[in-house]
Amino acid sequence: ATMTIIPQNITGWEDNNIVHNAELFNPLTTYGVGDFARVDKYVYRSTLANNIGNNPLTSLGLYWIEWQPANDYAMLDLDSDKTITSWTGDGWVKFRRGAATALGIGFFKANIVKIEYLDNDNTVLNTETYEFTSNTGVWDVWTYGYGGFNTSINEVIFLPLRIIGSYIKVSFINTLGGSTYCGFFIAGVAEEFGATIDGVRYTDKLVSNRSLKIASFSSYFPKTEMNRKYTTAQKYKDDYALVVIDDSTDSKFNFLTVLGKITKIEPTFEYTELNQISWEVEQTAY
Repeated sequence: ATMTIIPQNITGWEDNNIVHNAELFNPLTTYGVGDFARVDKYVYRSTLANNIGNNPLTSLGLYWIEWQPANDYAMLDLDSDKTITSWTGDGWVKFRRGAATALGIGFFKANIVKIEYLDNDNTVLNTETYEFTSNTGVWDVWTYGYGGFNTSINEVIFLPLRIIGSYIKVSFINTLGGSTYCGFFIAGVAEEFGATIDGVRYTDKLVSNRSLKIASFSSYFPKTEMNRKYTTAQKYKDDYALVVIDDSTDSKFNFLTVLGKITKIEPTFEYTELNQISWEVEQTAY
């Protein structure tokens, strides 16, 4: 029974069929008030008329304001509020596998998710297909604490990655027709931080006029591992990640996962055989 952290190791896609939500910034184009332009991973909104030649990155706050992540980056941006990558039909992304050992996908609209492991020539080495008609066996903070989603095709996936292939392609398929989307997509090197102690609390916290859920819990491990585990955990302080509170098959928390910023990592060093770390995760608002 282990508590696991999966950081975001993906910075961009090798390939995809995502349609951008704004055109690239063109220094020769005259932008009006409310016009949009894309630079790298974000979309910017013009605040002035006759806005020409002013790069959003060098004139932010004067001629432009940051509006939202670009459509291809939205689901990779873990700290954005309610951003999604969307498609008008079925969607797919391909990323370099690298050293990632786990994959987390959540708040998506699709009733089939297909994961393909590819070699350098795009030959499919292995395929895993997940079909969703109910929430059985698939959990996140909302299903655990509040009894379920409003739709059967809004789900969360967490799974270890096979150690094969150079690339991974993930497809979001809606056999019911219509659009698909994904709210967050994480692939990274999973790190374990002991067994979760019974009792996970959720409290509300007001942050910039928004009410966020705070997940509070503790994990424990042998005292001989405490110093190493705490030192390793410190690199995640105030960073965003997917936190699997308990990923064991007999978990009392039913694979409870929380996406958000880890705001508290507090160790308790004792002479007993088992020591513990107290955690708080400020959930990203989806």
